[in-house]
Parts: sequence; C-alpha cells; structure tokens
Amino acid sequence: MSESKSSDGLLVVIFSYNRALQLDYTLKCLFARLKTPRLEVAVIYHTYREHVRAYEILREEHEQNGVKFF
Repeated sequence: MSESKSSDGLLVVIFSYNRALQLDYTLKCLFARLKTPRLEVAVIYHTYREHVRAYEILREEHEQNGVKFF
C-alpha cells in the first residue's frame, strides 16, 4: 500500500481575454487574501493589438510574485 502525501500548495490557473484591469484586480486580491505556503499562479491570456501593452505592464508587475504568463 502506498503512502498518501498531503499537498500544502495550490496552483491557480486564470484565463484572460482582453480584460487586463480585471486580471490585475483578481491577482491583487488573490495574493492579499489567500494565504498558503506555496501558491503558484498561471495566467493564460489572449489579446488584440490595442490591449497588448496593458498585459505587458501586468506581466512586469506580477512576475515578481511568481505569476507565469502564457
């Protein structure tokens, strides 16, 4: 019988489509309110040309927290 291990981390996957401000608010709330020993956040996004700069700014701001953008 194999031993069951408990997980002390959490992976959050967020999908975003042309909603940089909503994504920013979601990420800020997530880090302010969710306390877990290991929190991984992955953002999968798609955007049109007029929103590209907003997502670049978010990437620069939130990658220091370990958020990965795809």
